[in-house]
Amino acid sequence: MAVVLDDTAANPLLHELLFSMNLPFAVGVIAGGGGDRETANAARAAGLEVVAQLPLARQGESGGAALEYGLPEGEAADRTLTLMQRLPMAIAAARPLSAPARPNASVQRGMAATLEPLGFAYVDHGVVPGDGSTFGVEGVAIPIGVSRFTIPAGASAAETVAALDLAAADAVQRGTAVVFATPGEQLFLALQLWGGEGSGSLALLAPLSAVIRRQNGTGSGG
Repeated sequence: MAVVLDDTAANPLLHELLFSMNLPFAVGVIAGGGGDRETANAARAAGLEVVAQLPLARQGESGGAALEYGLPEGEAADRTLTLMQRLPMAIAAARPLSAPARPNASVQRGMAATLEPLGFAYVDHGVVPGDGSTFGVEGVAIPIGVSRFTIPAGASAAETVAALDLAAADAVQRGTAVVFATPGEQLFLALQLWGGEGSGSLALLAPLSAVIRRQNGTGSGG
Protein backbone atom coordinates (compact mmCIF):
# COMPACT_ATOMS: atom_id res chain seq x y z
CA MET A 1 0.00 0.00 0.00
CA ALA A 2 1.41 3.37 -1.02
CA VAL A 3 0.67 6.88 0.24
CA VAL A 4 1.15 9.85 -2.11
CA LEU A 5 1.36 13.28 -0.48
CA ASP A 6 -0.32 16.05 -2.48
CA ASP A 7 1.42 19.38 -3.24
CA THR A 8 4.17 18.88 -0.67
CA ALA A 9 5.98 22.09 -1.62
CA ALA A 10 3.01 24.17 -0.43
CA ASN A 11 3.99 23.98 3.25
CA PRO A 12 7.78 23.93 3.73
CA LEU A 13 7.31 24.15 7.52
CA LEU A 14 6.34 20.47 7.43
CA HIS A 15 9.39 19.33 5.50
CA GLU A 16 11.73 18.76 8.44
CA LEU A 17 9.19 16.46 10.08
CA LEU A 18 8.24 14.74 6.83
CA PHE A 19 11.78 14.01 5.69
CA SER A 20 12.80 12.69 9.10
CA MET A 21 10.00 10.10 9.26
CA ASN A 22 11.02 6.54 8.48
CA LEU A 23 8.03 5.83 6.22
CA PRO A 24 8.09 5.30 2.42
CA PHE A 25 5.90 8.19 1.29
CA ALA A 26 5.71 9.24 -2.32
CA VAL A 27 6.14 13.01 -2.32
CA GLY A 28 3.86 14.80 -4.77
CA VAL A 29 5.28 18.09 -6.07
CA ILE A 30 3.39 20.38 -8.45
CA ALA A 31 5.70 20.89 -11.42
CA GLY A 32 6.34 24.56 -12.03
CA GLY A 33 5.07 25.56 -8.60
CA GLY A 34 7.09 27.47 -6.04
CA GLY A 35 9.85 25.40 -4.48
CA ASP A 36 9.18 22.42 -6.76
CA ARG A 37 12.79 21.47 -7.46
CA GLU A 38 13.98 22.19 -3.94
CA THR A 39 11.26 20.03 -2.39
CA ALA A 40 11.80 17.20 -4.89
CA ASN A 41 15.56 17.20 -4.32
CA ALA A 42 15.11 17.17 -0.54
CA ALA A 43 12.68 14.27 -0.83
CA ARG A 44 15.09 12.25 -2.95
CA ALA A 45 17.93 13.03 -0.54
CA ALA A 46 15.72 11.60 2.23
CA GLY A 47 15.23 8.42 0.19
CA LEU A 48 11.64 9.16 -0.83
CA GLU A 49 10.07 8.77 -4.26
CA VAL A 50 8.78 11.84 -6.09
CA VAL A 51 5.59 12.20 -8.14
CA ALA A 52 5.43 15.13 -10.58
CA GLN A 53 1.93 16.58 -10.26
CA LEU A 54 1.02 18.26 -13.55
CA PRO A 55 -1.11 21.37 -13.02
CA LEU A 56 -4.37 21.59 -14.96
CA ALA A 57 -6.25 24.79 -15.78
CA ARG A 58 -9.29 25.77 -17.80
CA GLN A 59 -8.54 26.39 -21.46
CA GLY A 60 -6.71 29.66 -22.00
CA GLU A 61 -6.25 30.38 -18.28
CA SER A 62 -2.71 29.17 -17.54
CA GLY A 63 -0.68 31.56 -19.65
CA GLY A 64 0.92 28.55 -21.30
CA ALA A 65 2.55 27.41 -18.07
CA ALA A 66 0.30 24.42 -17.37
CA LEU A 67 -1.78 21.80 -19.07
CA GLU A 68 -5.27 23.00 -19.94
CA TYR A 69 -8.45 21.04 -20.52
CA GLY A 70 -9.14 20.87 -24.25
CA LEU A 71 -5.57 21.41 -25.46
CA PRO A 72 -4.73 19.73 -28.77
CA GLU A 73 -2.64 16.58 -28.39
CA GLY A 74 0.58 18.10 -29.72
CA GLU A 75 0.49 21.11 -27.44
CA ALA A 76 -0.40 18.93 -24.46
CA ALA A 77 2.64 16.77 -25.24
CA ASP A 78 4.91 19.82 -25.41
CA ARG A 79 3.66 21.23 -22.11
CA THR A 80 3.93 17.84 -20.42
CA LEU A 81 7.57 17.62 -21.51
CA THR A 82 8.31 21.12 -20.21
CA LEU A 83 6.74 20.29 -16.84
CA MET A 84 8.43 16.89 -16.49
CA GLN A 85 11.82 18.44 -17.30
CA ARG A 86 11.53 20.40 -14.05
CA LEU A 87 11.33 17.18 -12.02
CA PRO A 88 13.39 14.54 -13.83
CA MET A 89 13.90 12.71 -10.53
CA ALA A 90 10.20 11.79 -10.44
CA ILE A 91 9.09 8.18 -10.92
CA ALA A 92 5.57 9.05 -12.09
CA ALA A 93 3.19 11.85 -13.03
CA ALA A 94 -0.25 12.62 -11.60
CA ARG A 95 -2.70 15.50 -11.37
CA PRO A 96 -3.01 17.51 -8.15
CA LEU A 97 -5.98 16.90 -5.87
CA SER A 98 -7.02 20.48 -6.70
CA ALA A 99 -7.63 19.58 -10.36
CA PRO A 100 -11.41 19.50 -10.85
CA ALA A 101 -11.45 16.52 -13.23
CA ARG A 102 -9.31 14.07 -15.16
CA PRO A 103 -7.58 15.36 -18.29
CA ASN A 104 -9.79 15.05 -21.35
CA ALA A 105 -8.95 12.61 -24.18
CA SER A 106 -6.73 14.90 -26.29
CA VAL A 107 -4.72 15.95 -23.22
CA GLN A 108 -4.38 12.33 -22.11
CA ARG A 109 -3.02 11.38 -25.53
CA GLY A 110 -0.54 14.26 -25.40
CA MET A 111 0.59 13.33 -21.91
CA ALA A 112 0.98 9.70 -22.96
CA ALA A 113 3.06 10.70 -25.99
CA THR A 114 5.58 12.31 -23.62
CA LEU A 115 5.45 9.99 -20.60
CA GLU A 116 5.65 6.66 -22.43
CA PRO A 117 9.03 7.07 -24.19
CA LEU A 118 10.56 8.70 -21.09
CA GLY A 119 9.53 5.73 -18.93
CA PHE A 120 7.32 7.57 -16.43
CA ALA A 121 4.26 5.92 -14.91
CA TYR A 122 0.99 7.79 -14.39
CA VAL A 123 -1.06 7.67 -11.18
CA ASP A 124 -4.79 8.28 -11.49
CA HIS A 125 -6.71 9.15 -8.32
CA GLY A 126 -10.36 9.35 -7.43
CA VAL A 127 -11.07 6.16 -9.37
CA VAL A 128 -14.36 4.38 -8.66
CA PRO A 129 -14.13 0.59 -9.08
CA GLY A 130 -15.77 -0.50 -12.31
CA ASP A 131 -16.46 2.98 -13.72
CA GLY A 132 -14.13 2.38 -16.67
CA SER A 133 -12.67 5.89 -16.61
CA THR A 134 -9.08 5.17 -15.58
CA PHE A 135 -6.46 7.25 -17.38
CA GLY A 136 -5.00 5.37 -20.30
CA VAL A 137 -4.45 5.63 -24.01
CA GLU A 138 -5.06 2.60 -26.19
CA GLY A 139 -1.89 1.18 -27.68
CA VAL A 140 0.48 3.10 -25.38
CA ALA A 141 2.19 1.08 -22.68
CA ILE A 142 2.34 3.49 -19.74
CA PRO A 143 2.35 1.80 -16.33
CA ILE A 144 -0.76 3.06 -14.55
CA GLY A 145 -1.18 3.32 -10.80
CA VAL A 146 -4.78 3.53 -9.60
CA SER A 147 -5.84 5.25 -6.36
CA ARG A 148 -9.35 4.84 -4.96
CA PHE A 149 -8.73 6.61 -1.65
CA THR A 150 -8.24 10.27 -0.77
CA ILE A 151 -7.65 11.84 2.64
CA PRO A 152 -8.61 15.52 2.44
CA ALA A 153 -7.07 18.48 4.22
CA GLY A 154 -8.49 18.95 7.69
CA ALA A 155 -9.07 15.26 8.40
CA SER A 156 -8.38 14.37 12.03
CA ALA A 157 -5.90 11.68 13.02
CA ALA A 158 -8.79 9.36 13.87
CA GLU A 159 -10.48 9.98 10.51
CA THR A 160 -7.17 9.39 8.76
CA VAL A 161 -6.55 6.11 10.57
CA ALA A 162 -10.06 4.97 9.60
CA ALA A 163 -9.38 5.83 5.94
CA LEU A 164 -6.05 4.00 6.02
CA ASP A 165 -7.78 0.94 7.51
CA LEU A 166 -10.28 1.03 4.63
CA ALA A 167 -7.47 1.23 2.08
CA ALA A 168 -5.59 -1.57 3.82
CA ALA A 169 -8.64 -3.81 3.61
CA ASP A 170 -8.88 -2.99 -0.11
CA ALA A 171 -5.17 -3.81 -0.51
CA VAL A 172 -5.75 -7.22 1.09
CA GLN A 173 -8.68 -7.87 -1.24
CA ARG A 174 -7.14 -6.54 -4.48
CA GLY A 175 -3.44 -6.95 -3.76
CA THR A 176 -2.57 -3.23 -3.63
CA ALA A 177 -3.93 0.18 -2.69
CA VAL A 178 -2.81 3.76 -3.28
CA VAL A 179 -3.92 6.67 -1.07
CA PHE A 180 -3.63 10.36 -1.96
CA ALA A 181 -3.44 12.58 1.11
CA THR A 182 -2.89 16.23 1.98
CA PRO A 183 0.23 16.50 4.17
CA GLY A 184 -0.18 17.86 7.67
CA GLU A 185 0.59 17.10 11.30
CA GLN A 186 -2.60 15.06 11.78
CA LEU A 187 -1.74 12.89 8.78
CA PHE A 188 1.80 12.28 10.02
CA LEU A 189 0.54 11.42 13.51
CA ALA A 190 -2.01 9.01 12.05
CA LEU A 191 0.57 7.33 9.83
CA GLN A 192 2.94 6.84 12.75
CA LEU A 193 0.14 5.26 14.77
CA TRP A 194 -1.15 3.20 11.87
CA GLY A 195 2.18 2.06 10.42
CA GLY A 196 4.13 1.46 13.59
CA GLU A 197 5.21 -1.90 14.95
CA GLY A 198 2.39 -3.79 16.59
CA SER A 199 -0.28 -1.65 14.93
CA GLY A 200 -2.10 -4.73 13.63
CA SER A 201 -2.56 -3.26 10.15
CA LEU A 202 -3.46 -5.76 7.44
CA ALA A 203 -1.21 -4.03 4.88
CA LEU A 204 2.27 -2.57 4.89
CA LEU A 205 3.33 0.80 3.53
CA ALA A 206 5.48 0.35 0.44
CA PRO A 207 7.17 2.52 -2.18
CA LEU A 208 4.78 3.69 -4.88
CA SER A 209 6.95 2.16 -7.61
CA ALA A 210 6.49 -1.30 -6.07
CA VAL A 211 2.73 -0.85 -5.91
CA ILE A 212 2.58 0.32 -9.54
CA ARG A 213 4.63 -2.70 -10.63
CA ARG A 214 2.26 -5.04 -8.84
CA GLN A 215 -0.83 -3.29 -10.22
CA ASN A 216 0.58 -3.73 -13.71
CA GLY A 217 1.59 -7.33 -13.14
CA THR A 218 5.31 -6.68 -13.61
CA GLY A 219 6.62 -7.46 -10.15
CA SER A 220 5.83 -8.84 -6.75
CA GLY A 221 5.97 -5.43 -5.07
CA GLY A 222 8.36 -6.83 -2.48
